[in-house]
Amino acid sequence: EVLARYRVFKAEAPPPRSETPDAKREREAPPQPEEARASPPAIVIQVEEAPASPEALAILEDGIRLEREGRIGKAAERYRDALARDSTLGEARNRLGLLALRVGRLEEARREFEAALRLHPESARLLNNLGLVFHLKGEFRTALVFFRKAWEREPSKVESALNLAIAYVQFGQRAEAKALLATVLNRSERVPEAHLNLGSLLEAEGDRAGAIRHYQRFLELTARQDSPLRAQVAERLAALRGR
Repeated sequence: EVLARYRVFKAEAPPPRSETPDAKREREAPPQPEEARASPPAIVIQVEEAPASPEALAILEDGIRLEREGRIGKAAERYRDALARDSTLGEARNRLGLLALRVGRLEEARREFEAALRLHPESARLLNNLGLVFHLKGEFRTALVFFRKAWEREPSKVESALNLAIAYVQFGQRAEAKALLATVLNRSERVPEAHLNLGSLLEAEGDRAGAIRHYQRFLELTARQDSPLRAQVAERLAALRGR
């Protein structure tokens, strides 16, 4: 089946609470050309922080800058420095978890995300990212539990709903997956992954017209994207139309 991979939250730098001159200059600087900017890691999120020390926040922002420049080792050092100044800085824990995840250190990533979750137990975003760790570890039942908790905490988040739908499919709960994807599309029909996954489920059920409709919409919404799934979906669409 054609299924979109797990979708996770993208990074945004936390808003500065006490802005240093260097941070202000960086914020006001013109954006770099797209080709010169390092791609932000896919799973990093911004957690909701309690007020932190200005020094720790400045160090965190410096780490984010280094990470965007691709200087991963230096970024990790700055995140640890930020935690040394303020151990309650959940975003530093979260980003350390990401860096561990990027190189396959899943246990280290789990520890960092769990530490961040202890600081922010209501964070749907952290629950979602921790679910991804368990998915990559092959602990799919645990992953489903975390994805469900993430969606229940913040049902408006598309990412959690998409991940939960895919987890449902893994356990044969197709009706639940279809209902959840329909809910996503009722809120906004411009979610390519929801069309892709719903089309896949409908094709498996023999609903040719429904699968064609959702595959076509996926291709329309991703027309300007370099999605590796586009060729595969176009092939499935051609096969369905040729029947």
